[in-house]
Amino acid sequence: MIENDTKILTSKGGVQQIHPSLYAYLCLTSDRKLYYNKEYADNPQVLNKIAFFKEAKLFDDKPIAVSSTEIVALYDKNSKNINEASQYQRDISDLFKEAANKDGSDVHFVVRKNECIVKIRIIGDLEIIHEYTASHGHALCKTLFMTMCDQAGKTFQPKAKQEARIKAVYLPDGITGVRVGTSPTDSGYIMVCRLLKKADPSKLNLANLGFEGFQIEQINKAKSMKGGINFFAGPTGSGKSTGMAIIVGIIISDSNGRRHIISAENPVEYEIGGYITIQEYINNQIVERRIMAYATQTPVMAANTKRKKEIFADNAKFSFLGENTADVYAKIQKKADGVYTITMAVDLGGAFLSSKEHEKQAEAFETWFYELAVRVTKQDVARETKDAEKILSKQEKELNGLK
Repeated sequence: MIENDTKILTSKGGVQQIHPSLYAYLCLTSDRKLYYNKEYADNPQVLNKIAFFKEAKLFDDKPIAVSSTEIVALYDKNSKNINEASQYQRDISDLFKEAANKDGSDVHFVVRKNECIVKIRIIGDLEIIHEYTASHGHALCKTLFMTMCDQAGKTFQPKAKQEARIKAVYLPDGITGVRVGTSPTDSGYIMVCRLLKKADPSKLNLANLGFEGFQIEQINKAKSMKGGINFFAGPTGSGKSTGMAIIVGIIISDSNGRRHIISAENPVEYEIGGYITIQEYINNQIVERRIMAYATQTPVMAANTKRKKEIFADNAKFSFLGENTADVYAKIQKKADGVYTITMAVDLGGAFLSSKEHEKQAEAFETWFYELAVRVTKQDVARETKDAEKILSKQEKELNGLK
C-alpha cells in the first residue's frame, strides 16, 4: 500500500504524531495520503482529526477508507522500516546512550585527514571513547546531520558552520534534546553534540551542585537585589545552565510564585520552574497542595540582529515546504488609526520566500496565514462571547434575587 521510503507522519516521533490509541483509526503518510478505518467513519475523534488535517492541507484528494487489518499493517510496516534503519544510525544512537549513561554533557566527533576521534565530556574533561577511520567518521556525521536532525534533507557541509537539533525519536532516556554544531578546522572539521537534560528541582539544590556555604550566601545576596547583572562563566558541562535553572526555581519557590520570571533564550533548552504551595477548598476543608510554577521562557533571535520588535520562530515546518525547515519573522505595527499591520518574512536558508521565485509556496503560505488569522479571530470572538454570557448569567441571577 505504501512504498518503503514513505514515512508515517502520525506514528511516534512523526511530525503529526497522534496518541497510540488512535493508530487503529487514522494514518497520515509523507506521500500526502490520509487513511482511516472505515469501521470508525462516524467516530468523533476520527472526524475531528480528518478535519484538522484537511484544514492544515496535509493530504491530497479525499481520505482513503481501509479495513482494520490494512491500517494496522501500515503501522507494522513503518515499525519494520524504523527497525531496519542504517547501521550508522544505530551506532550514533548507541554513542548518545553511552554518553547519557556516563552523565556526559556533550559528544565530540573530531574528523581529520586520516582519523576520526570520538570524545565525551564528563564534568568538564574530554574522554576518548572511540577511534575510527576518517571515512567512517565522516559517514557517521553525515548520517547524523542529514537523517537524524530536524533539518533532515539539508546538505551536510563540513567546511561550513552548521547547526541542527536531533529529532526526539532518537533521544536516549534522560535526554530532552541534543544540539548539533559543526565547525571547520585546519585538518578537517569537528561536530559537537550538546546533550540537554531536564533537571528535577525536587532533587537538585546548590549544595548538591558542589557550591560551598559562602558561595551560596553570595548567590542568595545577589538574587535578593532589586537590580543588577549576574554572569555565569565556565566550560561546557560545568553546570552553568543547571545552576541558573535551580536559582530561578528557588526564586519562584521562595516567593511562592508571586515573582514572575521571564527568560530570553535561543533555543529554549528545558522547562524552568519551582515548587509552590496553593490552597484548595475541597469537601468543606482547606487543603494545601504543592505544584510546579514555571518561568515564562521566550525564544528570541541573537542579540546582534538588526531586526527589532519582531516575533521570531526558529526551524518552523510547513507541509508545503516539504521536509526542510524555515525561520519565520513577524513584525507587528500599530497605525495611527489604531489598526495593526503584520509583516511576515520566511527565511528558507539562503533565500527568503518570494512570490516571483517560489510562486506556489508563497501562495500556500499566504493562504495558511489568512486561514490562521481567521481561526484566531474566531477563537477571540468565541472567547469574548463566552465571557459575555457568563456576565449575563450572573446579572440574571442577581436580577432574580431582587424579585
